[in-house]
Amino acid sequence: MAKDISLGDMKNMVFMTTTIVNGHGKAVVVETGMNSKVGQIANMIMENEAPETPIQKKLNQVSKILGTTCLVICLIIFVVGLFKKIEPVEMFMTSVGLAVAAIPEGLPAIVTIMLSIGVTRMAKKNSIIRKLPAVETLRK
Repeated sequence: MAKDISLGDMKNMVFMTTTIVNGHGKAVVVETGMNSKVGQIANMIMENEAPETPIQKKLNQVSKILGTTCLVICLIIFVVGLFKKIEPVEMFMTSVGLAVAAIPEGLPAIVTIMLSIGVTRMAKKNSIIRKLPAVETLRK
């Protein structure tokens, strides 16, 4: 999680990375290492946790809806097969086969291809994108 690193309340503070040009003074050490403000910034850089992009959120929603719907349909087909006196093992295998067939295997590849097309278009306009998911947040 990103932490709020507000420096607004720190008028009389000197940090390890501060360069003093002129004058003299005394200082009291209040925090060291990763507990200091500079350490918190370094920790945020090391964590490198990017928030979910809008397309990742939508894909997660679609996946949950698709998975739940698929399970419900497979359960209904399994129960209908049992009422029609079909072997439970055969109905189970049919239900599993339907569940596997309902999952779109090509979806991640399609999303990646579309994002790479966006990166290519940005490169033609002399823009460099470091992370592929960042392309989706850009608008025309």
